[in-house]
Amino acid sequence: MAYDNAIYLDMEGTDESTDFIDISPNGHTVTANGNAQIDTAQKAVGNSSCLLDGTGDYLSVSDDPGFNLAGNNFVISLYFRLAVLPSANGYYYFVGQGSPNWAPENIDGWNAGIFVNSDNIQRQIIFEYGTVGGARVPVYEDFTFVVNTWYKFVITRDGADLTMEINGAQIGSTHNIGASVIDDSSFDLLVGAIKIGAVVSRYVNGWIDELYIINGDLNVVDNPIDGTESGAFCPYVEVGQVRKMVDTISGLDHLEGEAIEIQMDGILPTDADGALVTNSFTVASGSITLPKKAAVVHAGLPYDGLVQLLKASGGSAIGSGQFKVRRSYSAVVRFFKSLGLKVGYDEDNLDPMFDGVPALPLKTEDQDKLPSTLWDDEIEMVFKMEDPLPCFILAILLESDSNEKG
Repeated sequence: MAYDNAIYLDMEGTDESTDFIDISPNGHTVTANGNAQIDTAQKAVGNSSCLLDGTGDYLSVSDDPGFNLAGNNFVISLYFRLAVLPSANGYYYFVGQGSPNWAPENIDGWNAGIFVNSDNIQRQIIFEYGTVGGARVPVYEDFTFVVNTWYKFVITRDGADLTMEINGAQIGSTHNIGASVIDDSSFDLLVGAIKIGAVVSRYVNGWIDELYIINGDLNVVDNPIDGTESGAFCPYVEVGQVRKMVDTISGLDHLEGEAIEIQMDGILPTDADGALVTNSFTVASGSITLPKKAAVVHAGLPYDGLVQLLKASGGSAIGSGQFKVRRSYSAVVRFFKSLGLKVGYDEDNLDPMFDGVPALPLKTEDQDKLPSTLWDDEIEMVFKMEDPLPCFILAILLESDSNEKG
């Protein structure tokens, strides 16, 4: 199963606009029904959200195979903010394709929402689904939501485990749903309401923001920026982002025929197996092809960054070291979010500051190296960056000896 972002509605736009854009590669057409509109007064992420008034407002997207969760791993993520609570023994449905009706013909698909019971006190988040040849399966967890507060609601299936989270914290139990196959629905995907038979109802009165559905392999979620997954999107789940992954970079006509270097998701380019590849890509027809998909790519002409220290003044009781020969034998460098960099007494004699192949995470630490240097009155230590990697040097502490000339 390819890793895929089935839909991604960021709810961005101008105030009162009814244009909602699916920014996933699928580019689904989104229809605003009733008075559903963009609202810039309330937002969880970005500059706006989707405003729904609870009386006929919802978004709809035509049925698509990407909405068929089947037996796949998946993530459903959205933000919600309520203007009014559901009525007693009532529901709001944020997103889904199914029906809560117990009738056999209406138990296909799935839905995510909230419920308030008859005493108007117990409140729950819900995910319900129909199984192939089976009955409706409701998953409820108690959570006391209130009005005028933003909540991030995430539902995740990973193998047999189904979990629900609010604001990054799991709510209730991990539900073992085994190898259940969620029935495929032919309904439209609705945002902010649900369709029961031919009737749309249970409208949300409030706001929804940053809604996406991931349908497929979730392995990349555990390592969100290593880029080894072959699918279209990479979810930065821990910071509430979803980023498109591509294997081609275009718009490089100004570099036509040039050999350029790239950085992919913060590291040097690697193939699908994680092995480093030669960092030289010739621009043809204004584009380059990456060795694998990546979410964030920096590309440009190669150059070396060089830091050469001024001649040290420290000497001895008989005078400044400016006019003496010197030999540096230790360099302690304080880095902030860095990779790469080499050190030595000239550009032809360099040792790496960091051990091993450059790999995330970025390093914020002190590195102590013992570069081989010579007695000389001209040569001082140099630091060189030969790769397109980030490097921030906060401080350099040298230990050296000085002596009189010849």
